[in-house]
Amino acid sequence: MTLTEARRSVVVVGGGLAGISAAIELAESGLPVTLIEARPWLGGATCSFVRRGLIIDNGQHMFLRCHTAYREFLAKIGSVIGAPIQDRLDVPVLTDSRQARLRRSSLPAPLHMLRAVASYRLLTIRQRAKVALVAASLLVATSLLPAVTMSASAPGWASLARTSPAVGCSGTWSARRR
Repeated sequence: MTLTEARRSVVVVGGGLAGISAAIELAESGLPVTLIEARPWLGGATCSFVRRGLIIDNGQHMFLRCHTAYREFLAKIGSVIGAPIQDRLDVPVLTDSRQARLRRSSLPAPLHMLRAVASYRLLTIRQRAKVALVAASLLVATSLLPAVTMSASAPGWASLARTSPAVGCSGTWSARRR
C-alpha cells in the first residue's frame, strides 16, 4: 500500500524554499499537505523588505541567470513575473558609511567581473588581489582539467581543491581584521 492509498496527510514545517518545494512535490503526488511557517510570509531567508526607503532583496544570490531551477520554481508557484532578470548583473552594495556597486561588463566570462572586482571600493587592494588570485587559479584549473565543469558536484570541486595546487588556495578568505 502506498501513502496515497492510505490517505495519509503530511505536515511540512518551514515555509522556506525547501519547505515550499517539498509541499508542492507531496501535493502533486496526491497527498494532502499542510505547510506551517512562523513568519507572516513564505520564502524563508529569500524575501524583500524596506529599510531607509530602499527595497532590499535578501537571497539575490539565488537568482543569478545560471540558476535555472530557481527560475522554474518561481514559474511553478506563479511568482516569476515579480522577479525579472537583469540584462547584466548590477548590484548596489550599501554599508552604514559607504556604498559601492558590483556591475558586470560586456566582456565574456570569466573576464566579465574583472573591472567590477578591481574597482570594488569595499575591498582593500590586498583583498582584491586575493580575489584575482582565486579567479586566476580557477581559470588555470579548468584549463588543465577540462573534465571539471561548472556542473560538477560540490564533492567533485572539494576533491579538486584538495588535489590541485591550481585551486587549493587555502587561507584566501579571512574574517579577521589585520
